[in-house]
Amino acid sequence: MNKNDIHILRVTRKNILELLENCTYEQVCIIPKGFSNSILWNFGHIAIVQQLLIYALSGKEMLIDKETVDLFRKGQTGKEIISEEEYLSLKERFLSFTDALEKDYEDLSKREYKSYTTSYNITLNSLDEAIAFNNTHEAVHFGVMMALKKLI
Repeated sequence: MNKNDIHILRVTRKNILELLENCTYEQVCIIPKGFSNSILWNFGHIAIVQQLLIYALSGKEMLIDKETVDLFRKGQTGKEIISEEEYLSLKERFLSFTDALEKDYEDLSKREYKSYTTSYNITLNSLDEAIAFNNTHEAVHFGVMMALKKLI
């Protein structure tokens, strides 16, 4: 594992949490005109995609429940939301998913990784490729969140 990939993931997630701290729950649920989703949807999507790309494709149980995964999957409208309590719980656990990845890496790396082609048209063939790609994915959605914040 490239330690810099974990560092980038942790810094990106801290930046996301900082953005969220400056928004109310009501604000993160707003879908501005011309957009298809909210800050909340992007946040949830980031959390679940990391779990899908790294844990699920490695055949290991995800740290997020299936119902939350289903709400924030690619293709959802962005109108699906979680309660404020669930949102706060996800925010509290958000950095711990990075800590868990660091701790679980050795076990994950021994598992067979199921290749997956992303909507970015990148085929992931290994755990390390998934970790590196996930950083790109999170950065893209963080950029969208920053744009959305200017509109709410």
